[in-house]
Amino acid sequence: MAHRTSRSGYENLVERLNEFPQGAPPSDTLYKILEMLFTEREAELVSLLSP
Repeated sequence: MAHRTSRSGYENLVERLNEFPQGAPPSDTLYKILEMLFTEREAELVSLLSP
């Protein structure tokens, strides 16, 4: 049985951003910037957008 881990919307968005060629590796600064720009729910929705 597969287990689904609970991750924040910010973590999902950081992972998604890091897939782009220029990358965006996880860092405290990146999380702070994303928290200023998005609510956690908004970050989750943005991480689901197609490229």
